[in-house]
Amino acid sequence: MTNFIKYEVQVYASGATYWRLNGQRHREDGPAIVYSNGDKEYYLKDQLLTDEEFNERMTPTVEMTMAQINEALGKKVKVVD
Repeated sequence: MTNFIKYEVQVYASGATYWRLNGQRHREDGPAIVYSNGDKEYYLKDQLLTDEEFNERMTPTVEMTMAQINEALGKKVKVVD
């Protein structure tokens, strides 16, 4: 069974769109608020984040050794310049 996140999405007369989860501004796949002029605000659990902070949290950098990369890919990897 797959679990889905159920957001409450509101579109206001002004054209602004808000995503909420459990009453908090929250969205994991994009901005939680999009204004009619195109401005965007990113929130996770009602915490305002910059674009950079949001992207780092949603796609964090993973450190791996070459052995771990080889194992994950199932192939021997050679780094070339």
